[in-house]
Amino acid sequence: MRRILLIVSLAAAVSSCGVTRGPAVGRQLDKWTKGYLEIHSVNTGRGESFFYILPDGTTLLIDASGANPLDDELENHGNTLTPAKPSADLSPGRVVADYVRHFLPAEADGALDYAMISHYHGDHMGVVVEGLPKHQEGGFALAGISEVGSIIPIRCCIDRGDVMDPPSKSSLAPGMKRRYGNYLSFLEWSSRENGTVRVKATPGALDEVALRHSPNSDFHIRTIAAGGRVWNGSVDSPGSVSLLPSKDSLLAFGDGPDAVSENVMSIALHLRYGEFDWFTGGDCQYRGRSTHKYNDIEMPISRVMSPVEGMKADHHATNATNCTELLSVLQPDFVIAGTWKDIHPNPATVKRFQKANPSVNFITTNLTDAGREILLKEGVDPSTFLATQGHVVVRIAPGGRSYMIYILDDSDEKYRVKSIFGPYSSK
Repeated sequence: MRRILLIVSLAAAVSSCGVTRGPAVGRQLDKWTKGYLEIHSVNTGRGESFFYILPDGTTLLIDASGANPLDDELENHGNTLTPAKPSADLSPGRVVADYVRHFLPAEADGALDYAMISHYHGDHMGVVVEGLPKHQEGGFALAGISEVGSIIPIRCCIDRGDVMDPPSKSSLAPGMKRRYGNYLSFLEWSSRENGTVRVKATPGALDEVALRHSPNSDFHIRTIAAGGRVWNGSVDSPGSVSLLPSKDSLLAFGDGPDAVSENVMSIALHLRYGEFDWFTGGDCQYRGRSTHKYNDIEMPISRVMSPVEGMKADHHATNATNCTELLSVLQPDFVIAGTWKDIHPNPATVKRFQKANPSVNFITTNLTDAGREILLKEGVDPSTFLATQGHVVVRIAPGGRSYMIYILDDSDEKYRVKSIFGPYSSK
C-alpha cells in the first residue's frame, strides 16, 4: 500500500514499526546502526556523490563529484552554477572524503569497501585541470575519486571498463584523456598501497556489490546497465544485450553527430532491501533517440525494471532524461536530484515525475534563483518540493518496511539536521 507521511520535528522519530529514529532539528545526525540501510546524497555543489551504508556495515560510494568551473569541456553555455558547498575553499573531493569519514561505521575499519564510477564525466569522477595539487607519491592530480581514495583506502573500484571499450563521444576529448589517465594513475598507486581491486561492471550481476560482513537474503544490488549494455531480464540465465553500433563504427563516428554519448555508458543499479526498492542510473538519458536509437539507454532499462520507492534522478533531472516509459515503470515515491546548474531540474522532466506519480516527493540538492524562475515560468512550483538545498539522507528500517528522509545543513561540515520527513511505509 502507499506510504503515509508524518513531518517530524521533535527529539525522536518513532515509526509504527518502532524502529525509525532520528535527532531533533538543529542537532547532528546520529550514526548508522546495524540492520539499517542508509543512502546519503553528498552535496558539494559541483556534481553528484552518493554514499551507501548497507545493512551489515558494508560501504559503497557511487561517484565523487568534482566539476571545476575552469574546465573548458563543461559546456556551461552561460548557465549559472550553484555555489560550492560548504565553500569554494574546499575541493569537492575533500568535501566527499570528510563526509564519508564522518559517517563511516566501525565495521568499515576506516576504508571504503566499494567505490563505483558511474561513467567518466568530470562531475562524477573529478575534473583534471592545470594547477591542481598532486599526490606526493602517486603523482596523480587530486580530483574527485582520486582525492577521496588518497584519504580513505578503497578496497574495490567498479567502473564501466576501458574508456575505449566501447568509445563514446567524450572518449577522444582532451579532458577525458586527462581524467581517465589520472584515474589509471590513481588505481595503480591504490592497488600497490591499499590492495585496491578494479572490477568491470557486468549487467545482470548480483554479486558485484555484496555484503561483506553478514549475508542477508533480503538484500541485493543488481547491475542493470553498464557500458551501453543492459541486463537481459533473465534471473536464471543473466546476460546483457546492446543496441550500440559496432566498435569500429563508433570509432569511425569520432565525436561527430552520430557518436554515442558517454552518458549512455552509465552504470545503473537496482537495490532491493526487503520491501524497499531503489534505482540509480548515473547520467542515463534518452536524448537524440529519434535519430539515433542507440543514444536512448532508458527505454531498454525500463523493460527490465519494476516499481521502486525511491530513485536518483538520471542526469541531474535535466532535459531529455527520465523518460516517460522509464518513469511509468518506476513510479517513484521520492526522487533525489543531484543538481548543480540553473538548468537542473528541467521543468518538463519534473512534470514527467509528477505524472508518473502525482504524490511524488521531489528533492534537489541545490536550486539557484535562476533555476527557480525557470521552473515557475514553465508552471512548476518548487515550493511543492520536499526540499531544495542540502545533503539528503534516506534511512531505511530493517527489512525495508519503512524509511525516513533527513535534510542536512551543507553550509558547514557539522551535518546538522535541517528537516525530517516520515516515516513512510514501503509499497
